[in-house]
Amino acid sequence: MQSETTNETTPILAPDQLWARVEATLPRAKAMYFDGCHKIYLAMDDTENARFVAEDWSHTNAPDIDLLRAWFEESCQLRFINAVTTNVEDPNAGYEHLIAQFDIAYADDDEADEDGASGASADIPNEDEQS
Repeated sequence: MQSETTNETTPILAPDQLWARVEATLPRAKAMYFDGCHKIYLAMDDTENARFVAEDWSHTNAPDIDLLRAWFEESCQLRFINAVTTNVEDPNAGYEHLIAQFDIAYADDDEADEDGASGASADIPNEDEQS
């Protein structure tokens, strides 16, 4: 018997397709905000823009794709870009993931981090090392 439930999946988009979504959305944004680490938001209406200002978000700028790309590149691995529109009935429904966390690989994913550790554990030998 087949299950009545379905697994809805979001199609995987290439980085250029994700950036095209950002570029299409950016002209409608009132402002863009960056927390200096990984959270990047586009305020899509005056209410959201006022909320970000009231919450003392720093790194506030008029929409600028070059600056937005620079913020994204300097962000940590948890980086994302969301467009935020006011939704009084369900505030969470006002968030649109333009580039969700982990949609675009982090440049250092395959390299050693600042501590010198790589993504693989040094304590677990790989198949070639096991004899």
